[in-house]
Parts: sequence; structure tokens; C-alpha cells
Amino acid sequence: MSTGLTSGSNKPLCRLVGKEWVVSGDPYVLTRLLSIFPLASRSKQDESVYLPATPEQSRDLLWFAQRYPLRVEHENHLRKQAALYVLRHSKADRILSEGYQGRSVQFARGKSPRPYQIVAADLWRSVGSLLLGDDLGLGKTISAITALTDENLRPAVVVCPSHLVIQWRDVIAQFTPELTSHIIRDTMPYSPYVLVDCRHCGATIDRVYQLGGRKKRCPVCQTEIPLAVCPRPADVYLLSYSKLQQWPDNLAKVCRSVVYDEVHGLRGGSRTERWKAARRLSQKMDYRMGMSATPFANLGGEAFNVLECLMPGFLGTEEQFQTNWCTSVSLTKAPPLRDPDAFGNYLKEQKAMLRRTAVELGLPVHDCSIHYRTVEADAKLFNDATTKAEELARALLQDVSSNRGAATMEFDSMLRQATGLAKVDAVASMVREFTDQGEKVVLFAWHQRVHDLLMEKLSDLLPVRYTGSETKEQKAASVNKFVTGGSKVFLMSLRAGEGLDGLQFVSCTAVVAELDWTWAVVKQNVGRIARSGQTRPCNAYFAVTEFGSDPIVSQVLGIKKDQLNGFLGEKMTGPQRSIDDANAIKLMAKSFLRSRSTV
Repeated sequence: MSTGLTSGSNKPLCRLVGKEWVVSGDPYVLTRLLSIFPLASRSKQDESVYLPATPEQSRDLLWFAQRYPLRVEHENHLRKQAALYVLRHSKADRILSEGYQGRSVQFARGKSPRPYQIVAADLWRSVGSLLLGDDLGLGKTISAITALTDENLRPAVVVCPSHLVIQWRDVIAQFTPELTSHIIRDTMPYSPYVLVDCRHCGATIDRVYQLGGRKKRCPVCQTEIPLAVCPRPADVYLLSYSKLQQWPDNLAKVCRSVVYDEVHGLRGGSRTERWKAARRLSQKMDYRMGMSATPFANLGGEAFNVLECLMPGFLGTEEQFQTNWCTSVSLTKAPPLRDPDAFGNYLKEQKAMLRRTAVELGLPVHDCSIHYRTVEADAKLFNDATTKAEELARALLQDVSSNRGAATMEFDSMLRQATGLAKVDAVASMVREFTDQGEKVVLFAWHQRVHDLLMEKLSDLLPVRYTGSETKEQKAASVNKFVTGGSKVFLMSLRAGEGLDGLQFVSCTAVVAELDWTWAVVKQNVGRIARSGQTRPCNAYFAVTEFGSDPIVSQVLGIKKDQLNGFLGEKMTGPQRSIDDANAIKLMAKSFLRSRSTV
């Protein structure tokens, strides 16, 4: 079949200029090009027509040449790009077909990705850029990690909200312990070659943060590490959006892929420094994926901003996008999409977005997944709130002390309250993560001071209380306001929810700010949303810090063991306790005394 890609000086010229196809010549052909290609634009200087040189546009341009003769200077590139589009889509269709058997993925013993998570991973590997919009609780993090087991995607960088950085580190270590990770904590960039191997014991050492003092020593065997040792990159770099601004160029030296977790954080577009940095990083990556259950609402500008970071040029210019998809054109505010369903279908058809719900995947929707999230707490605030705790800890450890019982109760209350206070900022940030996605959150805490601070930090979300301090009438009013849409956050005392019904009709997300010793209380809490009448998968997120009372209480509850249920979406079950109740407070006191000088 003749394609029209023949020589002849009288035919319109198509040439590759940077990342655009530029067509000049016959006005009739140029007019037809503009009418057929939504992303085509005409230059005011020379009347030429410009078209993004993406695989999709190259495929369509090759089709156009079958009807309208073109003289192409870079014909091989045009054909290769068109063939790449066809290859990617045929492979993507096979991946998304029923009964697809993905590649074998090596996870830690006893852990494996679910089939639908392998589908997401393989689709990303196939198409290169993907917006993963799976519903909350379906394990998008595991889908990303599944893809990162492919060495062609590594090293990789994960950009996420600050309170999720530690979470990512822990999940990578648990599911793929053979992969190394490095947390970027500095805003100013340094060399990405951060890992060294101890020549004595073979331990992998993070050169930036684990080697301290003037003499660099292995923290495992204490052997001195020569300064001349050649470092190597990590497999995965982890950093928050707030630290990304100065890092794109340094990360691009070693990284091949980027994952933007909670990618709706890039909705702000070119008005924000984080978006500019993300786009600069994306342009240097071979593979890009954004993850969010609600990556954007019906505002076209938000959709453009998110997708422009993941797939630069895919939607054309912002003006072209708004002309084609939005109700109006405005570069100062985000106009709404003209037809959100059509736009979503277009993204799915182009294999740019993958979104599944639990119902579509045939998963149960009444179970509650448990998620254990390690958060960074305020050590100074914790210390200030525990000035008398050392004396109490010593008293309760003295079995002959006459006030041992009172000391035990007071120490337990003081340490758990201090731990809760130290986590308030992180918990508030976690709550906003979900409310930003349009979710209503049931928030659990125990101490009055923690309640007060959370109410203050989240005041713009109009939180309501349901604790032991309100009358029955006040509690009923709180429930009504939350259920009818007057509030986004329902703050409940850990032991105040027994018998409460109705929250499950508007919320499927619980955040536990303070831990209780008793698993029965935990079950009561999450049972406020995971109960009859719930139509969506439920998720309970436990905010846990690495010091204070949380490490011991966590072991008592067995939360770490149950986190597997959270990530794989298995039914919530009661944990097996690893510490006897009688010894728990003693262990907490001993742990506090040991760490007092280092917290």
C-alpha cells in the first residue's frame, strides 16, 4: 500500500524538530491536518503546523500520509514511533485480557503480589507511563514494588507525602528485602552513590547516614571503612514532595523510573515548585507512574497538571487540552471537564490510566484491611511531656515499692499521652491525605489533650467529637453532622464507639492516632465502618512511632504481623500477642529508661 511518503519537491514537507513534527507546504493539506489532529497547532510566523512527536501522534501521522502525500525527512523515526505505539498497545491488550498470566515475581517467603497487582505492574512496564487509580485498599504500593523487581526499572525514585516515606521503606524491606533503599532527608542534593559494602562482614551500609564520626565504621562489625571505597547507587530512593525541588538532576544521573505516590499532590501545576520539579524529573525518566485513588476531580486543569507530569506532551498544550476536553479555556483557573466519563474512557483506551474497584475484581467489600504506618514524631514534644516519667518508671520497676500500682497507671497514661501528642502533626497530615481524596475519616484517639490538638490542627475540616465528654444530645448531633455532610472528620474516643451505627454509610477509612492495649477495643473501633451496610473496602490506618509507648503496645497487639493483611487485602483477624500483658508495662518502662538519653 502506498503511504505517500515519497520524494517530490511539490509535496508538503514533514520534518522532526526537537520533540515535534513540523509540517509545511500545501495550505489544503495543512488545513486537513489541523481539522483531524486535536493536538496540532499552527505557527503564527511561518504558517507551519506543529504536532507532538509522540508514538500515538506518529501512528496517526503515518495514517494521514496514506491519504495526503507528505515528504518526510525522518521517515525511519516516524515508522519506528508508529510501530512502537502498535507494539505497546497490542502488548497492553494482552496484559489486560482475561486469564493473563504475568511474569513470575520474587517476593520474600510467604508473600506474593495478587494477580491484579501483577497486571498493573506489567502494564506499567509495557507502556512506560501510567496513572494507577485503583480504589483505596487495593495495594497500589505493592503493584509499584512488583514492577520495581524488574531490574530494567532500577534504580528508581519514589516521591510521596512526608508521612509515607518511612512506610515505603518498611514495605520494600518486608516484601523485597533484596532491594536496597535510601531515604533522602536533605533538601540540598548530594551524590546518589550512597551505598558501600563492608569488606569484612559484607553488610550493605548507607554511607550518608549510617556511617558516623570522623572514622567511618561499619555499624555491624565496627570495622573501619576506607574513605576511598567506591560507593554504588541504591535500588530505590525515597523522598517527600517537599524535598524534591533541587533533586531532579542528581537523581537523573542514576535513576530510570519514578513513582509519584498520592500523585494528586501535583494538581497545583506550574504555579507550584513541586510540580515544576516533578515535571523536570519525569522528563529524564524512562518509566513514570502516578498513584492515587482520586488523582483529580472534574477540573480539567487538575487532570492536565497530573498527566503532564506523568506523560509530557500526551495531552498537547494546556490550551489544546482545554479546547478539546473542557467547558472553557482559561489559563488562570481550572475549568471543569466537558464529559468526565469520556475523558476517563479515553485515558483507559490509550492505556494511560488503569483503575479497578474491589467489586470489579470480585473482592469482598466488608472486610477491613489493617495498615501499619510508621510516622515521624516530634521528639522534643515527647521529651517535654515526659519530664516526670523517669521517676515513675523506676518506681514501678521496684517490686517492693508501696506505690508501684499507682506508678504503673500514671506512667502508662503519661507515656501514651506523650506519644500521642508527639504524633499529632503526622496524624493530621495522614488524615488530610484521605480527605484530599474526597474521603470522610473516622479518627480515633484516647487522651483529651490529643483530642484538643487534633481538633485544632484539623479545624478547617470542621471535625466533630464523639468522646466521653459530650452529652447524648451532643453525640447525636455530631453523628448527624458527619453523616449529612457537615464534617469531614469524626473524632472518636478509643472506647466510646460501642453500639454506634451509621458511620459506615459515609466512611470507609479509619485512622487510629493512639493505640489501645486491648485488641477487642481495636475491633470495636474498626467495626464502626466495617459493618453491615458498608459498600466499599474498609481500611484502618494505625499511626505508630518508633519510640515512646508504641513499640511495646504494637507488639502486644501484633499490629506488625497484621500489616500483611492490610497490604494484601485479606480479612482482618485478631493478632497473636507476642508479649504477655503482665510484663508489657515493665518492658515499656525499661525501654523508656534505655532510650531516654537518645530520644
